[in-house]
Amino acid sequence: MRVKYSICMCNYNMQDTIEKALLSILEQIDSEFEVVLVDDGSTDESVSIVKKLQHKYQNLHLVQLEREQSRKLGFTRNIGIKNAKGKYVILHLDCDDICGPYLKDFVKVFIRIEDCLKREFLLSGNHIHIAPRDFLIEHGPFVNIYRGEDREFWKRMKLINAHIEINHKRFIQEIPRKKNI
Repeated sequence: MRVKYSICMCNYNMQDTIEKALLSILEQIDSEFEVVLVDDGSTDESVSIVKKLQHKYQNLHLVQLEREQSRKLGFTRNIGIKNAKGKYVILHLDCDDICGPYLKDFVKVFIRIEDCLKREFLLSGNHIHIAPRDFLIEHGPFVNIYRGEDREFWKRMKLINAHIEINHKRFIQEIPRKKNI
């Protein structure tokens, strides 16, 4: 079966949460989905954890980058989108998030809205977003900033009447992390 949906995630030194985050996704998806994890030059064990998971999950793809201080989260997200094989890209699932069991339901809502509207758009939910890959490439890229790249992109989508927001049950929760003192 051909991949229809690509879940793009970015990682930098998230060894304490990455396995739990990935498993929360990988254990609920099938061969219609892939996870594209872009590692931005991690120096911890997170890449080893991902490589270990790849032995069990063939739909987990790792894109390893060398660390570039000038590359921020926005450009790392763009690399994930470019490496995605699916027709649709799911964004903003992070390596410190647990994804509850409603991922496929969110995708079904998007497809239903797309069928009704007959046009391309970005659907934003509670900490999850989806759009056609080609649409993201055409109307992107994300700007090269660390925080706010998503909000800047949403503003551009609103200007072309291509941003739909829905309020739904929150099914993505951040994993509490140890604070380095």
